[in-house]
Amino acid sequence: MKPKILVVDDDESNRLLLCLTLEDHGFEALAASSCDEALALIADASPRAVLTDHGLSGKDGIDICLAIKNDPELQSIPVIITSGRIDPEIIETAMAAGAANWIAKPFTEEEILSALRDAIGS
Repeated sequence: MKPKILVVDDDESNRLLLCLTLEDHGFEALAASSCDEALALIADASPRAVLTDHGLSGKDGIDICLAIKNDPELQSIPVIITSGRIDPEIIETAMAAGAANWIAKPFTEEEILSALRDAIGS
């Protein structure tokens, strides 16, 4: 069974590119465009990891991470946050919220795949 990865990004082209990349490398990709949509999908689909953009409209990637880490049934799901911002305070906040990794944009395919494999142990 392929590991399910939830990709969260409010930019449709970014979501599509990440999903296709993941599927090309043996993952099952799920997609959401917002925090609320992501949390609903997590409850229904039980992904092995969440790959989310930090700069979502409304609630951001850190909010997703906090919601996951504060739910005893979901807190084991690793969250990897991507962002075009390299602000040490925001990165520190994300890591304190329980993020497994922070990846700066632009990123390479290898960076994403490596972070996911590290996070899910495969």
